[in-house]
Amino acid sequence: MMPCFVPPERPANTVSPLVDIPFPAGGLFHPDDDHQEIAFRYAVEKINSDRTILPRSKLLAQIERISPQDSFLASKRVCHLLGVGVAAIFGPQSSHTASHVQSICDTMEGW
Repeated sequence: MMPCFVPPERPANTVSPLVDIPFPAGGLFHPDDDHQEIAFRYAVEKINSDRTILPRSKLLAQIERISPQDSFLASKRVCHLLGVGVAAIFGPQSSHTASHVQSICDTMEGW
């Protein structure tokens, strides 16, 4: 009978230096917001490439597209992003949908 290897226990709050902790970051963009979406993806890429910013973490861009006038769909997309555990939500540009998104995020902040 071969003995099995049992690694020494580590405190629960320590992380292996070889493992990146994923942090989803949500982006809400309107169909004509190509430049904002490109800038968002570029920012995520730049942060991930500079290991001094988030040394053991990796941002994951979670993109959702919404109509500038559809606050109901915007609310559903925000709930979806929160459900997948986003660390932040960027956008949308439209003041009509942005106010609904801000309201949901303000409500969820204390949870």
